[in-house]
Amino acid sequence: MNNISVSGWTVTGVDAVVHVIGALDPKPLMIDGHPAKRFKNRAYHGLVLRLGGRVRYAVKGHAPIDTLPGTLLYLSEGCDYDVISYEEGDCVCVNFHIAPAAPVAPFMIAPRRPADWEKRFADMARLWTCRPVAYAAHLNARLYEALAGIDEELSARYLPQRYACVMRDCVSRLENDLARDWTVARLAAECGMSETYFRRLFREVYGLPPRQYLIEARLRRARALLENTDAPVSDVGESAGFESPYHFSRAFRAREGVSPSEYRRRARQGG
Repeated sequence: MNNISVSGWTVTGVDAVVHVIGALDPKPLMIDGHPAKRFKNRAYHGLVLRLGGRVRYAVKGHAPIDTLPGTLLYLSEGCDYDVISYEEGDCVCVNFHIAPAAPVAPFMIAPRRPADWEKRFADMARLWTCRPVAYAAHLNARLYEALAGIDEELSARYLPQRYACVMRDCVSRLENDLARDWTVARLAAECGMSETYFRRLFREVYGLPPRQYLIEARLRRARALLENTDAPVSDVGESAGFESPYHFSRAFRAREGVSPSEYRRRARQGG
């Protein structure tokens, strides 16, 4: 992400500032057993500040991005994507247009001072809703401040290109061998980094601590197996990388709120 720069963009207009509360839709699309909403050919650039919940953005042509409270997501104009809600929560979305610029792939950052960003986005939402005198000029000014702030955050998180490639390869190996006894020490060693540096870079790049990312990857595999195979639940847990049926059931229930067997039953009944 270190080559990204957005503060030089020329904002030509703000389309909307929306505070999204709770569920996506009364009757949303379901993806992997979770409520979702599909967007085609996005009409504007967007910044999404996640205030609560856990939501995945599956952007066509790019790796999925999991957003957690306090994270900031950029979505490019023209992209197709699914928004999958794993845990309901609020967010503030700013949709805007810019003068022609080099395309930038969707990305996420975890700002160092989330409260400052919450205030900045709350100000933009207030200006958009209340429309005081000269609100458009003030709104553009706040948006330029946000773009400059993104560049400052990215500069503070400079990631050498060689490490970016190493991290991607490392995560690919992890995803392809979920049953392996992965530890942070082993992952860091494979990347040629200290554990401390690896933990920091991993969270900046993927938005989750390494251990939590591994658990989420195993749960994703388990959900897919429960939905698409008739394998016994114990075999599903083992295939997904959990060390025992007990650990699988406990982790699955903590994430989904139901047992693996109940999840399979509901998935096959259409929710």
